[in-house]
Amino acid sequence: MQKVIYKYARLAKVPGTSVHSLRHTFGTNHAAKGTSIKTIQEVMGHKDVRNTEVYLSLARELQIKDLQGHAL
Repeated sequence: MQKVIYKYARLAKVPGTSVHSLRHTFGTNHAAKGTSIKTIQEVMGHKDVRNTEVYLSLARELQIKDLQGHAL
């Protein structure tokens, strides 16, 4: 699967794309949109919820940056 991802990322001129980066984006985006941590954990196959909680932290950071960009 990694070879396919690299091939199409290269063709699309999207550097740094990997299976890991796609999983990371998936987890972060779902956390930012309010998907439950339990659901994200199960879908991503994490045995320990602490692995999934990383995405909540990253989502919060993104939300703070977004708010700062739209400060009154």
